[in-house]
Amino acid sequence: MSKRPLKLPFWLSILLGGLLVLWLASGLISQKAIHIEGKSPNTHLLNLGAPLPDQRAAARELILRHPQRFMDHCLKLIESQPTQVERWLARLRGALATSSVGRWVKVAPPYWEQQTRLMAFECMTLLDPSFSQIQPLLAIGIRDPNHQIRMESAKCLANQGEEGLPLLKTLLQDADPSVRHVGFYAAYKMGVHAIGAVDLLVACLLDDQQLEPDPLLYEVFAQLGSQAVPSLGDRLHQASRPMRLRLLRAMIPLGARTVAYQRWFLQGMQDELPAMRSLAAQAFFASGWIDKEAYAAIFPLLEDEDRAVRLKALELMDTRSAYAEPSVPSLLSLLNDDDPAIRQRAERLIQRVPVEQDITRQLFNQAASTGNAYVQEVVTRKLNQIGQMPAS
Repeated sequence: MSKRPLKLPFWLSILLGGLLVLWLASGLISQKAIHIEGKSPNTHLLNLGAPLPDQRAAARELILRHPQRFMDHCLKLIESQPTQVERWLARLRGALATSSVGRWVKVAPPYWEQQTRLMAFECMTLLDPSFSQIQPLLAIGIRDPNHQIRMESAKCLANQGEEGLPLLKTLLQDADPSVRHVGFYAAYKMGVHAIGAVDLLVACLLDDQQLEPDPLLYEVFAQLGSQAVPSLGDRLHQASRPMRLRLLRAMIPLGARTVAYQRWFLQGMQDELPAMRSLAAQAFFASGWIDKEAYAAIFPLLEDEDRAVRLKALELMDTRSAYAEPSVPSLLSLLNDDDPAIRQRAERLIQRVPVEQDITRQLFNQAASTGNAYVQEVVTRKLNQIGQMPAS
């Protein structure tokens, strides 16, 4: 038994068809209502993202020649939020745009409307409006479903400098992670102007429920530099172990500006958590000038039970090999390590370490008589090097 095709009532078909025609006609009329230098403003906006540099440059020049007209047009574009019905009609128009009838009447696919709104934000960045003009629009853009529009909103906010700080603080306290991510991006683009929100940024770092926080946060702290150090370092003593790991990761790129917290780094190097020992050692070595006595604090990590910690200790010691002579017994032991990367690092450091004491020479001579061929080769090369460069 064949199925009958579904038929709509005649009056409903007429009504839907009429609404569709009116909607398409209104779209075409609205596209032709405003022209700037012979083309629709939307065409010029889309040229901001054109593939050719000349097209993009020409579009920027034209927009700067008519700043007020484009400002008004972009404000209207950004304010317009599609309803559920409009979204349904957009999907319908997308299907119609690819048909022969749609191409004949020049129905624009809905993609271009999304792209036009995106370029409207880029145009606002170019025109650099006052914060009072753009603040209501940013409140719309930062919560837009389109990820690219949210990012463009963050750029516009960043261009406002310190004036945008209150809105940035609002973003950082939002319950939606995607909105907070916009805040991180805005803070990154603001640079030092975001220093007023540093405590909220640290709170975001510590309160993030994900396994790892947004990597962009670490970039923000690196940009803030010395101004972010107290907000990060003063929380080390009260933070839990997982949170202290995040604080250490944020402090490592700040380098010598964290020298006041070397005591905490030394404590972390004795922690029972391997990741803590490794990160604390990195923070300690990055925290400024280290003398011979301070350098020796890393020697116990050469005998650490965790492979990653031993490897990180070797990498850090290799940056200041002039103080590594007292660690030669541990380095010789690491030549027998099961990990080839550790053996390679130990070999490299042995070749670079200066030899000034007779006891160190004796250690090398004893190691040269072992039955391990690899150890013999490494130590023989070092003894030849010492013979060429005798200690003074």
